[in-house]
Amino acid sequence: MTSDDCTFWHGESGATTVDWVVLSAAVTGLGIAAMATTIAGLGSLSGETRDAMTGISVGAGFGGGPLNAEDTAIAVGLVNGHLDSDQLAGTWSLGTVDGWSNAGSGGQIETWGNGFHGMETGDGSSFVELDATSNGIDHISTLIDMEDGVAYELSFASAARAGGSSGDSFEVVVNGDVVATISPQSTTSFEQSSVVIYGQSGDDRIGFREIADQNNSLGILLDSVEISQM
Repeated sequence: MTSDDCTFWHGESGATTVDWVVLSAAVTGLGIAAMATTIAGLGSLSGETRDAMTGISVGAGFGGGPLNAEDTAIAVGLVNGHLDSDQLAGTWSLGTVDGWSNAGSGGQIETWGNGFHGMETGDGSSFVELDATSNGIDHISTLIDMEDGVAYELSFASAARAGGSSGDSFEVVVNGDVVATISPQSTTSFEQSSVVIYGQSGDDRIGFREIADQNNSLGILLDSVEISQM
């Protein structure tokens, strides 16, 4: 045996190289196996999360709880819930109210300034009378977008008109259905009322309609419409 042959058989460098190749292959194999297991697990977790979240509606409130009137108004798109206009204090006129329409009285809405006929509002703003003229049944309404099947509290302030509408009533109408009939008693201050309503698929129309046989151009007074998600 030559000296070169002896060097080969007794040397460690070749064995070391083989060992590193084997170890590297083993580590690479383990890494690929671990990655495959992780990817499979993540895919399963993603599917389970998707299934769990299906059908869940995430509300605007933290924790999915009830929303106050201000946040709900933003969420459903309620515009000018307080029925404000530029009507001067102590005066009245026929015109329009931002965000609201009237199916009667030729589309006009009768607005009162704070203090007219002695009626004062809590914030000193204007309000409306629900019987502008005898030309058709007043039905003041607005479009909003409540969540389908979700319950909301609709609140509003009303009063009877002194010398004209004492004993009058009005209907609360939601998506074409009468959900309540209100008969305000006070002719000197506004009374707060509320009803529970539910959203439907698509836009929702909420409004207030005078009673047909009370259509004489003298109606109830209305102010401060608010809605809160329950």
